[in-house]
Amino acid sequence: MIRLFPILFIHFIASNLWAQTTSPTPKKPNIAVLNFSGDATVTPEQLAFITGEFASELTRSEAFTVLERSRMKDILQEQNFQQSEICNSSECKLQMGQMLGVDNLVVGSMVRFGPNYAFRVEYLDVATGVILKTVSFEKTGELHQVYRTACQEGASALGRFANGLPDSVTTPSSTTPVVSSTYKRPGWKFPVLAGLALGGVVCGVAGLLEHQNMTAERKTYNNADYTGRPVTEANAQWDKVVSAESARNILWSAGAGLLAAGLVVQFAF
Repeated sequence: MIRLFPILFIHFIASNLWAQTTSPTPKKPNIAVLNFSGDATVTPEQLAFITGEFASELTRSEAFTVLERSRMKDILQEQNFQQSEICNSSECKLQMGQMLGVDNLVVGSMVRFGPNYAFRVEYLDVATGVILKTVSFEKTGELHQVYRTACQEGASALGRFANGLPDSVTTPSSTTPVVSSTYKRPGWKFPVLAGLALGGVVCGVAGLLEHQNMTAERKTYNNADYTGRPVTEANAQWDKVVSAESARNILWSAGAGLLAAGLVVQFAF
């Protein structure tokens, strides 16, 4: 049973490494971000810039394949689309989405309420026109102080929805949603598991060689005729048996320790 340890160790680590490297990646939704709308407190230039910033945050979330703004303009010009990029009707939005060839659309708006800016983002299904997700929240401050955080939090909320994650928890004392980033496997985990696998293989194979060496030395000791010979010769030969056995036990113990460490790394991180 002990001789099977290297094989079992290799199988366990290789199975986990294979599962991590070959797990299927879900298809990202193809989306386009239409120009945000706003009230008189926001200029068209500001709206265009904020729209671009929101699209960049969606790209950074790695939950979507976002159509580039310049490519959107080229496609609409090729299709001789007569409407402005800012569509106020549902029909206009869906028509634009179909021309762009995307799965979903993101549309947003912002309005000033006293010291606050209210943000609203809708995530639309182009095929059905259904609003799949709405994200609404308020930020206190001037536009240049709040737009970046609003884009980050709104994009994170949509990213969580696209990844099938629950909405973030909002504390009662705050009107701003606290969005946690999507969990990602630590970058060091794969090389650590690979190192443990390599160490376990080395220890297991070396321990097996020492086991074979111990068996050979024991056979030599048992078959030798020490009659009339100094007792030191018998003791020296037996010392070789004990030394090989000790080395084998140390190597296999080290391999078992690496296996245990691999289990901890696999399931704790």
